[in-house]
Amino acid sequence: MIIKDKKTNKNIYLRAILPIVLVVALVGGAAYAYWLNSETGKQAQSDAAQKATDTQNKKDFIENTDDKGSETPGQTQASEPPKDPDNIVILTREETNSSVTITVKLIGYSDGQCTLDITNGNNKHNEVAAVIFQPEYSTCAGFSVDKSVLGGGAWNIRLKVTSKGVDVTKQQTVVVK
Repeated sequence: MIIKDKKTNKNIYLRAILPIVLVVALVGGAAYAYWLNSETGKQAQSDAAQKATDTQNKKDFIENTDDKGSETPGQTQASEPPKDPDNIVILTREETNSSVTITVKLIGYSDGQCTLDITNGNNKHNEVAAVIFQPEYSTCAGFSVDKSVLGGGAWNIRLKVTSKGVDVTKQQTVVVK
């Protein structure tokens, strides 16, 4: 007659399962470390940092304006907006979430409105955003366009900046995959 000891059975299971759990944990940790060092991981960290910076800039702008929309004393603003389209820089970036982020740098602008019109064949998209003043350069509040709205191909971007009654237009074509 064989008598099985319940404690012995538990010890055998514990000795068998513990190494498996440790191996899975080590492989998972290594995969996570690899992902952090990959381009995807770096891009995700960069996107999160950029979003945090953009959010803080918007909060700072809102906190530094009074109810009339004018800047608080101590911040310098251009008295008259430039009329040269070269003072408008349009930057585009295809995101991993199937959207295109359009960032605009406005040199010499202190206020106004940005009107974005994009066409790709017969597809059209438009957005309007406020100019956000920053000491180094101003920017439009932000544009993000889902690729499904316009599809892939040559996007013709037309950005009109209106400030103090002056309209300046910059056009640019980008290829979206």
